[in-house]
Amino acid sequence: MKTWQKWTKRLATGAVMIALPLATMAYGPAGEVPEGTPPMPQAGGPLAPPEHGMLRENFLPPLPPLFFDANPPFLRNLKLTEPQQDKLFALMHEQAPQARESAKARFKAMEELHRLAASNNFDVNKARLFADAYGQASARLALLRAEMEVKVRALLTAEQRQQLDDTRAKTETDRNIRRP
Repeated sequence: MKTWQKWTKRLATGAVMIALPLATMAYGPAGEVPEGTPPMPQAGGPLAPPEHGMLRENFLPPLPPLFFDANPPFLRNLKLTEPQQDKLFALMHEQAPQARESAKARFKAMEELHRLAASNNFDVNKARLFADAYGQASARLALLRAEMEVKVRALLTAEQRQQLDDTRAKTETDRNIRRP
């Protein structure tokens, strides 16, 4: 077989391989749509792809200005005023060094405990010391979180506190959390 015939066959095969998926997409799915399949996005709907030439700002939510400006998760649905945001920022950064030290101490204690458990000469007394250090660091972190929540609640208005309590109650019922 001549070389030009080989190349003609290869070219024809490639053209079919490109055209077949395009033809399939042009006619849509074949046969019945299985039950439970979500509907196709309609033009202009929330799941529709952006129209040609649309900018990112027009179809995606805005990004927060800076990472460290983000509110704690429990304040996600509250609209804070600028002075409240400034005070919250100051509180979070005032507490950050203590939280960092406690987190480092907890990590080191757990790392040492794992290292001791993996070694050939396990010492129960050393393990108890590392476990106690881990527990103390965890307790400090929990206390810092609780103190932060109290300080943040003091910044909120009565309406915002009520909204926060309502959100927390709804979350607890949705997750079946029972408080004593």
